[in-house]
Amino acid sequence: MPLVTALAALALLVLLPGLLVVRAPWTAVPALSLAFWAVFAWWPPFVWGSRGRVLSAFLLAAACLALLRLLPKHELPPPPGFEPPPSPPRAARPGLPPPVFSSVASLVVALVAVALLLPALRSWHAPGSSLAFATTSTRLVVWRDGPPQSAEPLLPLRPFGAYAPAVATLAADVSLLSGVDAARCVLLLLLAAAGLALVGLFALHATWAAPRAAALGALLAFAVACWPQWLEPWGAGEALVALVFVLPALALLAGHVSRASAVAASLLLAAGLLAQPLLTLLLLGGCGAALRSRPSGGARLARLAASFVLALVLATPGLWPLVRALSPRELASILTSPQAGALVAFAWALPLLALAPRLVDRLAAARGHRGRTASLLLALACAALLLVRVGAWVAAGQLPSATRAALVRAAARTSLVDAVCAPAGVRDWVPALVGRAAGEPGPWIPAVYADEWAARRPQPCRDLLR
Repeated sequence: MPLVTALAALALLVLLPGLLVVRAPWTAVPALSLAFWAVFAWWPPFVWGSRGRVLSAFLLAAACLALLRLLPKHELPPPPGFEPPPSPPRAARPGLPPPVFSSVASLVVALVAVALLLPALRSWHAPGSSLAFATTSTRLVVWRDGPPQSAEPLLPLRPFGAYAPAVATLAADVSLLSGVDAARCVLLLLLAAAGLALVGLFALHATWAAPRAAALGALLAFAVACWPQWLEPWGAGEALVALVFVLPALALLAGHVSRASAVAASLLLAAGLLAQPLLTLLLLGGCGAALRSRPSGGARLARLAASFVLALVLATPGLWPLVRALSPRELASILTSPQAGALVAFAWALPLLALAPRLVDRLAAARGHRGRTASLLLALACAALLLVRVGAWVAAGQLPSATRAALVRAAARTSLVDAVCAPAGVRDWVPALVGRAAGEPGPWIPAVYADEWAARRPQPCRDLLR
């Protein structure tokens, strides 16, 4: 039942307020909704009072407005002799029309995206040290009912939100709406991000490839990429959430010319900056290089630059903690930290993600029963492989049930001001799972907080896990 409640809360956040954007393609609706909650978590009125109450009020208002789309529409005929003025010619679309939701390619991608939530049935928390830190941040937002000023009492870090705040605020929204524990909500957000990143890649490929080739290419690229090694240089979970926003933003910039699409792309890019700024800037630079080589590249680059400037304005309140915390030494450490093996995996995955539809173009364009059968079999194989890989990634990062039970017992015997001793691999999850400070040498801390962590006063801990 808690999982169902959390899924319902996540569905609300994914659908609203994106459904109010009438002309948005279906591939952009979930990303626009999540971007709204991630970006404006740092804007009034969310920062003034109870985030849970403001969130519920916004969702209720958005749901009521969305119901208006179900009302029947009646158009009155013009009066006799009325001649409407000629409409100005529309600018030519630079990309292909976005695929409709009822197409086979769209339905396959949507079903695979939903299927990627299945590992949540047998898992309890997200994998990896960086997502343990994100879980701790989520717990702090839930306790405060909004972004706090610092990470006390769990971590001696200030200011809060300098590292991937979009992950923490989005998962906290799911927890505040459903009442489910923060660790489970971060896991659900991670799995939803895997599915929505697949949708975003499909949307981007659909701007230049046929829908069937775009769907097959997106499935093939995500299935063959080394999970999660290709995302590790940027933090696997944080990078995955950033892709949810950046990929559909690039699709809007590459396949549309309207001002509305540019503003929507700005909102998505702002959320991407709050999830993983380095990866967002890298992909945006790659998109700019690709647009420059196309016809009317100068005008499209100007549009991209304007969208990026607006994205910076929207993201400024959420990026301000990063500006306050980041020192030159920490910046140098961040830029030189990715390991060579992880960069090799990313360098292999990036061209695969960009060019995969070319590999399946002939198969996707094949006509007749044999061609459709081969396309379907390839799609099923890629979907199964992707589901196995994501499930294995999540399962490999789970703590044993005995360790989780010991953490719960330790929390029951301590207070918020106590620290709990734990071995390596478990220390990261002491504040994340049970809300207690971890003993020395402490949990994993992102490089942006290196100076703040070095200035801490060591705290004695109690060994209660035996």
